[in-house]
Amino acid sequence: MDIRDYEKILDAIPNTGIYVIREDNHEILYFNERIRRMAPNVEKGTACDRMWANSCSNCPLLHMGQRQEGKSIISDNALGTVDMEARRMQWEGGIPALVITLTPHMDEFSYVYRKILRVNLSRNSYEVVKSGAEEWAIDSKKESFTEWLEQFKKKGTIHPDDLDRFLSFTHLEYLKSVLQTGRKHLTCSYRRSSQTHTLEYMLSRILAEQDGKRSSQH
Repeated sequence: MDIRDYEKILDAIPNTGIYVIREDNHEILYFNERIRRMAPNVEKGTACDRMWANSCSNCPLLHMGQRQEGKSIISDNALGTVDMEARRMQWEGGIPALVITLTPHMDEFSYVYRKILRVNLSRNSYEVVKSGAEEWAIDSKKESFTEWLEQFKKKGTIHPDDLDRFLSFTHLEYLKSVLQTGRKHLTCSYRRSSQTHTLEYMLSRILAEQDGKRSSQH
């Protein structure tokens, strides 16, 4: 089968973006039709962070280490909410590369959140807007938003490789500084240990509100 036939097959896969990057400098080696539609300015030879720079902080390569594959949840104005998976491979000429796939995240269709908080960053206060049917075992009422977040660190439910990134993302000063630039939507993907001791991929989403408060969804 000719390589162009394989490309036609990859272009025909519905709702799945596929691209390949060099492992050393993340330059794009290949992308399918779905990626071209998602990022019209995409070109071979450019770094992948030029396609969706606001999503780099959740890239699965950040916690992939020496493993053969990694996964995270990405939420972006251009992408929507997608599962991003990366796998190591050898490209033509023996080039170490990574194949990246983007598929719609199931919660994007159901909009299911375990918990929704309304947070006042200036006062370091919060209120619970919605609690899901499945409560987190560590979750209890605290005096401040910072104290509420500290529960995750103390109980060890967040994967150690993701904990520092999660705490940096939810730090009050970071949130205030980023939202003051005009951004209205921030996300952080991380892994959490479930009650059955299996790892779940989670997405924390911060949305700016008109009155200066912030809504945090998990």
